[in-house]
Amino acid sequence: MRSWVSTDPNKPITVDELQKAIDIDKLTKMAKTAGLSVDKAKEMLTEYLPVLIDKFTPDGKLPPKDKS
Repeated sequence: MRSWVSTDPNKPITVDELQKAIDIDKLTKMAKTAGLSVDKAKEMLTEYLPVLIDKFTPDGKLPPKDKS
């Protein structure tokens, strides 16, 4: 995950790593909410999670907290 919140190239995440990071119950709930099978949700998360986090941290830093 450090590579995603940096200016370095994004390292991929495997399905096994994803399952260790996100509880299967949460993955199942996310998949159901999105209308996907759990396997498809895992596949999509491994593909897009590094990209999304990278895009939300363009300068290699977490955005500042909103103080409002």
